[in-house]
Amino acid sequence: EATATDQASNTPEGSMSALLTNSQSMTSADVDVVSPPAAVWVRYRTQHQGVESGESLLVEYRDFNGSWQVLETIASDGNDQSSFELRQLTLPFQAYGAFTALRFTAQGDEGDDAWYIDDVAISTEFIVDEPDCPADLTGDGLLNFFDV
Repeated sequence: EATATDQASNTPEGSMSALLTNSQSMTSADVDVVSPPAAVWVRYRTQHQGVESGESLLVEYRDFNGSWQVLETIASDGNDQSSFELRQLTLPFQAYGAFTALRFTAQGDEGDDAWYIDDVAISTEFIVDEPDCPADLTGDGLLNFFDV
């Protein structure tokens, strides 16, 4: 039910992201997580626009019995986001298996509720975003005497 779009602001991976509106959902492909060599992380980035306060995005994982379990619920504060927010959580042990998957469901009631999702991964790699540097007044990525 999700659609690919280039309408999101500041897409972190390429120019496209997945778009969920109203109460649409999308499910990832199966990932084999039977015996990982290290801790497993679930990573994705979200951005919402036009989503009223209190409406949310439900993120679930499929457990080893094939049932969907809540990983987290992301609630909108009613303010449009201008960039994607990195979400990174430990995959619960109950999700380890040959058919691990993620499901994202928009929990809205209007067609203009837009949840954008990008950079979805189930991985042993934990990533750290580089922090923005508001003191970098020249925008060159360096903090030096040109910024004073």
